[in-house]
Amino acid sequence: MHRGGNAQRIHWRFLEPGTISIHDDRWLSKPWGVLGGEPGARSRKTLVRVADGGRVVLGSKQDRIAVEKGDVLEWVTWGGGGWGVPWEREAEVVALEVRRRLVTREGAARGYGVFLKDDGSVDEFRTEELRREMRVRSESERELGVFNRGGPWDELKEKALLETGLNPPKAPREIEFRGPVTRTEWFKRWKERRE
Repeated sequence: MHRGGNAQRIHWRFLEPGTISIHDDRWLSKPWGVLGGEPGARSRKTLVRVADGGRVVLGSKQDRIAVEKGDVLEWVTWGGGGWGVPWEREAEVVALEVRRRLVTREGAARGYGVFLKDDGSVDEFRTEELRREMRVRSESERELGVFNRGGPWDELKEKALLETGLNPPKAPREIEFRGPVTRTEWFKRWKERRE
């Protein structure tokens, strides 16, 4: 049983005015968990404006973003999904990762069912209680398939604005076509067949 990959938080301070482009993934869909593992966290990009301290949430694929000297791009990469049922992970390994600051104490309890004493050691009795509750809840609430995508696609899109600060993308069929191609005969015939 393996914890998913940790994300990285990177800050870039711009030393002069200019423009930047961002080409990233996993802002809407979550990195998949496998064989009972939980999905990873999405990526986030935020531009902090030095002029007023304003924070602008950026999409995963954007070009020609104007930046000023002193602005900061905060980029949190996506984390990898886990492999295997989290509460079957060795409690001592989870405790070690808390000490290494890869997992929080709260995350150890909530995600892995590992309760830690004040000194950081595993409380065996409370850990077994937590894990028993997690097993019972899991049996009644979720189907363990091969992949855990973090929810159905429609649900991810529905929660996008609330969870990411960005509107979900539109499917190509929802976008009005434009440009010279729309005046060609083959395109007009194709569009009529589609409607």
